[in-house]
Amino acid sequence: MKLLGIDIGGTNTKIGIVENGKILKKSVMKTKLKEGYDVFLTRLADEVNSLTKGVEYSAVGVGCPGIIDTKNGIVVYANNLQFKDIPLASDLSKRLGKKVSVSNDANTQALGEVKYGIGVGYSDVIMVTLGTGVGAGIIIDGKLFEGHKGMGAEGGHMVIEMNGEPCTCGRLGCFEAYASATALKRDTLKAMINNSNSLLWDIMKNNLNEVDGGTIFRGMEQGDETSFEVFRQYVNYVSEGITNLVNVFRPQAVIIGGGMAKEGDTLTDAVQELVSQKRYGGKDSLPCKILTPILGNDAAIIGAAELNN
Repeated sequence: MKLLGIDIGGTNTKIGIVENGKILKKSVMKTKLKEGYDVFLTRLADEVNSLTKGVEYSAVGVGCPGIIDTKNGIVVYANNLQFKDIPLASDLSKRLGKKVSVSNDANTQALGEVKYGIGVGYSDVIMVTLGTGVGAGIIIDGKLFEGHKGMGAEGGHMVIEMNGEPCTCGRLGCFEAYASATALKRDTLKAMINNSNSLLWDIMKNNLNEVDGGTIFRGMEQGDETSFEVFRQYVNYVSEGITNLVNVFRPQAVIIGGGMAKEGDTLTDAVQELVSQKRYGGKDSLPCKILTPILGNDAAIIGAAELNN
């Protein structure tokens, strides 16, 4: 049975025709939400129709950032997309003539990895996505945990630093404000400005506009001490939030997804060491593996399609 999976991101929206956990055909379009929701929805429907021309598919699943009322398919609040009370499922269903299910994008990534990726064989898993923001997808006893009306599991918005950095949600000191790729870029820029002798200036050719979440990893490859300092601070924040989730849910594994997942073992090994030390009961307590996803950007598409299985 062919299904359609859609992964809505702040920059790109990815669409895939999925069958038995494999993407048969895929397309990517710019989200361009500045044009307005209605224009975006029309463009999305046109892209879907173009991709699926001549293909029969039974239903559509959508992964979207933010708080999602999964029962009614409403995006209640997605601060990074500036969506509020958007009836995405019904609006898209009217345009496509198919059943549409919607869930948080971290949930769909978690579903994809647990059913067909690195999480196969585990019953209790948390996916933490580190990208523009920070999300969490929680699998308990093989089933997606979403909280009341599907609006729970917002792990990015637990406070890890009282009165800390402002978060896009309006609070101060959220996990997202310290562990996202956006936060890492901010902290890298601060470190460069405060350390004029850092090798990062040469690596970036003195262009601060080129700095991103991956900059310090390039710096560490060349032995730059500023990069190592920023990395140690970043890993401490990431491990703090993950440890909180581990202490509450006691998963067998935590999968680090999102854009930062491309850093692989460099990131996960460092986080593993600190989570093992910090978690309740310490290193001798029930182990929890920190894993890198293997489905990449396809996880959210595959998991979105799985919403209808």
